[in-house]
Amino acid sequence: MAHDAVGALLAWCAAQGVLLDDRIDVTKVRDKHEDESAWQAESGALAVCARQPIAFNDTIVVIPTSAVLSCKSSDLRHNAFFQEALQDASNDSLHLALCVLYEQLLGDASRFRDYLASFPDHIHSSLTWDKNSTECTWIQGTESARMLQRAAYYQATANPQGWCLARVAAYWDGVGSSILHAVFPGMMQCTWPKFLHAFMLVSSRAFIINVFHGLCMVPIADLFNHTDMHNVQVEAEELVCLKCGASRHKTCRVASAPVTVDIRCIEPVEKSEELINSYGDLSNAALLIKYGFVLDSKTVFEQYGYDIGYPEERAEIEHILAQCTIHFVPTDECVPSSWDSLRCLEPETMASTQRLAQEDSVYPPFCDGDLVLDFVPQAHGGRATWVLWRLCLAAALLEHEVAGIKQLHIWKRI
Repeated sequence: MAHDAVGALLAWCAAQGVLLDDRIDVTKVRDKHEDESAWQAESGALAVCARQPIAFNDTIVVIPTSAVLSCKSSDLRHNAFFQEALQDASNDSLHLALCVLYEQLLGDASRFRDYLASFPDHIHSSLTWDKNSTECTWIQGTESARMLQRAAYYQATANPQGWCLARVAAYWDGVGSSILHAVFPGMMQCTWPKFLHAFMLVSSRAFIINVFHGLCMVPIADLFNHTDMHNVQVEAEELVCLKCGASRHKTCRVASAPVTVDIRCIEPVEKSEELINSYGDLSNAALLIKYGFVLDSKTVFEQYGYDIGYPEERAEIEHILAQCTIHFVPTDECVPSSWDSLRCLEPETMASTQRLAQEDSVYPPFCDGDLVLDFVPQAHGGRATWVLWRLCLAAALLEHEVAGIKQLHIWKRI
């Protein structure tokens, strides 16, 4: 984005009532070989940094919800066919992408013009990776590759999960194209590549602020880069009026107080330090697939998963179980060493609580001073979900070979 576009964005924000603290600055990341600052973004991208020290708990940005771009604020909301499409809430990202493209096609007539002009022309996205591309070659066999394979598989089922290019293309061909071509007949820019770019913008920048707007593009808030050790957080009142978005009112569309999205410092920030948000508890694999980047170091959320609903991974689990099946004789005289190893996997603290709650996520251990509580099984420096631990336990206890384990009742028992 050109420097004058940054100025135009800030001027547009001021006109929309967006308040930026004088102690922060929106800047372009310089070449990292020439700049000793520890930027989270790549060279040439935008970042938010501190001009002056900022104290803990200071609010540095206030954004009125009237400035956000959503399916409720775009002029496309007046289109009857678009309103019909909105009934499918599972396509919220695609609906918002259609609004973004619609506003872009409006050009100068869009009230979001200068905000839209701040968006990058190129976005790193796994959606554009061909199976023979350099990117897919590099990630072969990793959790990132498995995530892409699962998304492609589930797209062909009755219960699609995640996003893949086929799902985005199906929406454009079946919904988006007809709506926009009816609004802009004969417009050459109303194309599939433009919509795909709009969807990638939404995928990398949008988030949910409240029950009225839902998923939306939030100016300035979408400029903060990500790390798992962040120093700011985005806050908004989630429970607002479903009809007009007001937080407190007597009559719809007559609000007694403006609804805002606030960005607050949760750590003291030094002069010239980058202000960084968190996009969620995400591993590098998830960051690569969803946002097109990874952090310089591993996160506490790294994991290698098995989805037994995906045939290839289910086959992997079945093969592993078949290889490690043993006969278990629970007597004092004869206790296999593998049984002792399995017991050592189970943490002593809160294990029963997690099992009863059927909590199968791999979250980081809770640390409070010298006290460390880890609620997931672990051994040899690795950590596993309870689902995987129970499968290993089942393999140790079953008295028969499980290479051909297909029966539903056996899986339920496990």
